[in-house]
Amino acid sequence: MNFYSALIALEWHAFLRRSVHADEIWAVGLAALIVVATVFCARRGMFYARDAKRTRRELEQLEATRRGDLEVILESQQILQEKNHQLEEALRAAEEATRMKSLFLANMTHEIRTPLNGVVGMTELLLTTDLNSEQREYGITLRESAESLLTILNDILDFSKIEAGRLKIESVPVDPKEVASSVMALLLPRAQEKGLQFNLGVDPAVPAQMLSDPVRLRQLLTNLIGNAIKFTEAGSIGVSIERKSVDDAPMLLFAVTDTGIGITAEQSEHVFLSFTQADQSTTRRYGGTGLGLTICKQLTEAMGGALGFTSTPGSGSRFWFTLPCIQHPALKSGGTSAA
Repeated sequence: MNFYSALIALEWHAFLRRSVHADEIWAVGLAALIVVATVFCARRGMFYARDAKRTRRELEQLEATRRGDLEVILESQQILQEKNHQLEEALRAAEEATRMKSLFLANMTHEIRTPLNGVVGMTELLLTTDLNSEQREYGITLRESAESLLTILNDILDFSKIEAGRLKIESVPVDPKEVASSVMALLLPRAQEKGLQFNLGVDPAVPAQMLSDPVRLRQLLTNLIGNAIKFTEAGSIGVSIERKSVDDAPMLLFAVTDTGIGITAEQSEHVFLSFTQADQSTTRRYGGTGLGLTICKQLTEAMGGALGFTSTPGSGSRFWFTLPCIQHPALKSGGTSAA
């Protein structure tokens, strides 16, 4: 800056001498303007150079930071990919272990159930013979115990089949009213022992024939009605069948309503969990594996329906499930009228 100032001062002195000797006073102002402009441009140039250096340094710092952040991101992505791969491997191993466990349970349960059926059958034959009162009481206890064990084995077998993906659902003509009536007739003695009223209501719109799995439908009704009898000490149990439309699709709504102990809001969160009942006191008092409702829910979903319930503690519960109301083409013309 000192060099430029000295140079400009010399130029200015020389110019003034020339201008005065030549009587060109007007040129003094122009020379002054040139000097001011030169000084201004020199200072601005220095400012721009300094700003450019600072900007260059900042850009270099930003570039270094960006490269560092990019390296961190790439490293994080690599770690994340490795973790995902490990999780996928662990998930596949867990699924395979679950499948093998379910397959083992299904095979073992089937092998145990076969001789147990023989025990139940022979007990039934034993009870048809001449027995005194004490022997008959022993025989009845033996039969009830064997039937309870058989029910538990059937639940475990079904649960294992569902987990292993081996559950097969049929689609054959079935009369829903006839299935419900036969299940109620089977369970009527248990209801009568408690003095419970037993009612069946069927909507006239329910068809006489629908395509479904009669074995699984019977299993669903048996489980829900059996639970209603188990948890109801007095009052009534009602079974109803209605035809509904869900998302413009025809469905049959099966409902079992009781006046039993009911379910609290807290207990309702665990109703459909495997091996779970309302609480431990329920298990001790009423028995069971806690698989029944879990199996029912999975069965209804496998059959294209849904399962739910409403309940009031101390007043009773209403369990319901829906199934597609699919009629065989040959039965559509007269199915509903025959109901």
